[in-house]
Amino acid sequence: MAKTIKEKNQMECNKRAREKYEEKNFKHQTVKFKIAELDMLNDYCSKNKIPKNTVMRTAIMQYIEQNSEK
Repeated sequence: MAKTIKEKNQMECNKRAREKYEEKNFKHQTVKFKIAELDMLNDYCSKNKIPKNTVMRTAIMQYIEQNSEK
């Protein structure tokens, strides 16, 4: 029987390949939120089934695009 994408992603060789790719192509940034703001973000993301990372990256890139035109 064919494996699902989730099962394939859990395979050790795929984990190592993904970690190597992410190490080469991504960096982490820590962001502090007020508790009420983070609660609002968590509620929004859970209700809309959107990852917090996606919401934050989209908002940041939109902000940069809007403010780099000045």
